[in-house]
Amino acid sequence: MEGADGSMNVPTQAGTASKAVWRDILNQLLASEDSSAIEKLGAAARSSLTDILKEGSGVGHLWPPVLKGLSVPLEISTLTSPDSSPTVALFHRRASVYMDLLQILLAAQLELPKRGTEEKAQVSDAILASTVYALIGSEGTDGSIWTNPELSRKAHEVILLAGRQPVETPPAVLRQGAQSQDSSSLVRKPPTTLATPKSEEESIQLILLAHLDRFLSKLHPTLRTKAPGSDEASFRGSEEAPRGAAILAAHQLSFIIRSIGFPALGPVINKAMPSVLTAVDHWAPPVKKQGLLALAHVVENVTVAELSWCGEVVMDALCKTAVGCDEEVWPVALPTLVTATVKIAGRDPRQKWYSHVLLLLLRDMELHYTDVPRRLVWLRGIPPLVDALRLFVVAHFKRLMPLLLTWLRAPDAETRVRTLDLLKLVILNTWPRMPAHADRLTSELRKASEASEPGHDRTEAREKSEEACQLLQRCKEHQQRCQSIEAPGIRA
Repeated sequence: MEGADGSMNVPTQAGTASKAVWRDILNQLLASEDSSAIEKLGAAARSSLTDILKEGSGVGHLWPPVLKGLSVPLEISTLTSPDSSPTVALFHRRASVYMDLLQILLAAQLELPKRGTEEKAQVSDAILASTVYALIGSEGTDGSIWTNPELSRKAHEVILLAGRQPVETPPAVLRQGAQSQDSSSLVRKPPTTLATPKSEEESIQLILLAHLDRFLSKLHPTLRTKAPGSDEASFRGSEEAPRGAAILAAHQLSFIIRSIGFPALGPVINKAMPSVLTAVDHWAPPVKKQGLLALAHVVENVTVAELSWCGEVVMDALCKTAVGCDEEVWPVALPTLVTATVKIAGRDPRQKWYSHVLLLLLRDMELHYTDVPRRLVWLRGIPPLVDALRLFVVAHFKRLMPLLLTWLRAPDAETRVRTLDLLKLVILNTWPRMPAHADRLTSELRKASEASEPGHDRTEAREKSEEACQLLQRCKEHQQRCQSIEAPGIRA
């Protein structure tokens, strides 16, 4: 067995006994159901591992039990409420212990004078195992019951510690900031050139980019899972995998993709997009949601040119996902679809995706117009699409206006206020055609304002109603002025 100095060490009887004690502690740790016992076993495991490493018997054989301990049980990965199982808190304590052990092992691995392919693979696996506990910024647990802010902090520490492992860094173009205008900075440097990150986020980005190929090769097969009772022929090439495993893989993929920003994400989009779209197309809502979060980040952090090669595929996947989707997915699916449409379709309101997407969303809302949470998401997310279509929104008045007029009298104040905001936006973008609808809309706005209940929300709604009525009146006055100017010429 190779020691820390590269020489061959023969395990002594004491060394073998230490390893046996350590494995026994880990077995007790996995079986323990008492929080105080987990703390004591954790301290004993850390001490025992330190003693084993001092004996210089190598670290390769120590990785499997630690990585096994960090794996999230499938029964926990499928939970939807923190209070739905008393074992979650115990799992958090146990995972914290294993995260400490992983840091000790990783530090020892990085001190080896010679690191071959196997050692680099172990470092990569350690990073991947920690990403399941990592969170983006201060987003809370993001529905991931198996982790918490403390575990997320330790996961970031593991990733940063792994960054000390010398790896082939990405091309220099991936490390250039968006502000760089020097053409000489785009020249590719040798792969041994080390990046100089300016923050913790940039350090994590470079580390994840260096191991991205291995990560995707491990996560992608897990995401290709069949829905229960699905037709075998329709999922040819897929592999059976538990739903919980796919949820964990989707969380890892989402963290990895969302940790890579502009401009580094663009050059690797061809590698990442197949896995992201596979997650978006998954049958399980939690997997689909994480895939949408990753795809939204991709759309926002790549250029139009970098996204153009897969634009049609992205739009097809998002349209298929958004229409009629689960309530868990809808708050993410609609904003992602709107953002992608505006990014891919560009500035031309005649582009086919604008009208197609708005028509799909209007049809979907006609079926769910009484669903308060769903329509609020719709009202918050649709304005950028209306802004992009401009005057061409008129073509959809037959479906749009009945919805808005219905929601003007909705029982909840937020629906009324957001409907008035959207109506004002529609008036501003379609003012040349508004005179034909001004009288009807003004009448409906007056009725809705009078029918609302007294209170602060009624005052806000009345103010917005008055603004909309004033805009409609200005549209009519503008039309009348235009007609008065043209009238003499017509008589002549």
